[in-house]
Amino acid sequence: MSKISGLLIGVLITVLLSFSNNLWAQTLICNLERPTVNVKDFYDKNKDDTTALLKAFQCAESILNKSGRVIIRIPSGIYKLSSPILIKQPANSDWKAIKIEGEGIEQSVILLEKGGFYIELWNREPIIEIGDLSFVATAAGAGKALYIYMPPGGNRHNRSLIVKNLLIKGTSAQSDTWFETGIETIGVWRPYIHNVFMTGPFGPLNKEVIPNSNCFVLKEVYSPQISNSACWSANVGLQIIADSNPAPEGLQIISSKFVNVNVGIEIDNKKSIEPEGVISNNHINARKYGLIIKGKKFVFINNNLFYVENSSEFVHIFIDRSEKIYIYNNIFHYPDRRIPKESSKTIEIEQNVSNTSICGNYFNSPGIGVYIHKGANDIKMSCENEFFIINNITKIPLNRIKILDENAKSKEIR
Repeated sequence: MSKISGLLIGVLITVLLSFSNNLWAQTLICNLERPTVNVKDFYDKNKDDTTALLKAFQCAESILNKSGRVIIRIPSGIYKLSSPILIKQPANSDWKAIKIEGEGIEQSVILLEKGGFYIELWNREPIIEIGDLSFVATAAGAGKALYIYMPPGGNRHNRSLIVKNLLIKGTSAQSDTWFETGIETIGVWRPYIHNVFMTGPFGPLNKEVIPNSNCFVLKEVYSPQISNSACWSANVGLQIIADSNPAPEGLQIISSKFVNVNVGIEIDNKKSIEPEGVISNNHINARKYGLIIKGKKFVFINNNLFYVENSSEFVHIFIDRSEKIYIYNNIFHYPDRRIPKESSKTIEIEQNVSNTSICGNYFNSPGIGVYIHKGANDIKMSCENEFFIINNITKIPLNRIKILDENAKSKEIR
């Protein structure tokens, strides 16, 4: 009798295990009829966050190929990726929209060793939204947190990328883990980046910026808008560059911070001069160049704070191959106690610049206030600019030369 009972119990256990495994298997089935994929629906019986994340993205790609639209929801949790997740659109497919959303900064956390979410599109049709996540580098040079590629060129009358509410960082403020690039986009139309903070090592234990790390890199991108975002301790805070001719137009950089970087903002249309831009209400603390502008016209630079620390030679604003640049109501400051080289400049205007106006600014830095190279023409300073003589706190002399204009063969010494 006991042998029969034992046999029945064994059969029952086998049946229950089989039922349990079938239940998990049913849970892991990808439903191609549903537009929303939730990572929690892909937990196996071990409830492995990373495995569920990978399966959810695989399912999402299948849904995209079938219906063209998908929402990927990443619940609160910690997910570890040893390599990037790639979503790649097949040629001639009809994708329309991709949305990746977490449950909040420091709620949905992705730990990355060699990169995060990479999206490569065959055409310019899809609209991408990404938000409410944290990306954490677990190694030095941990790739790109986000990479989005669209074929450059064409025309779109909507935003093709919306990124908001992200934290991109190393494992701690004093760690040696960092991303090569926080966000890189190529060919994207009218991207909107809002409330995205990228932090590198900072504080008393980290005096040097990371030489190979960039926060935001936008290539061949039409009319980007970056607002209420920040970058710390990188080589370049924001880079907007193009090799095409004509190159993409427009840019808006508003109420953002680029702190403890070598270069704050670099804008370079290498083969053309393109119109329109607003750079306003930003906080830029750069050791070498605060703002570089090349190949632009009709750009307003106003109400920004530029300042420098721990630098032996610097330029707050450098302009080349541009025209009709308006520099209004900015503050240029140098709070450090170390005296930099006399060749440091607040504003440097190269020979291929014309029709530029400098008005209503506070010049509170050492070196040369405005350096105008030979060949630059119609540089206007007819309205009031304030050139201070000495820093009242550090006692460092300021604006040794207020204006050095090589065209006039003269300089205005304080």
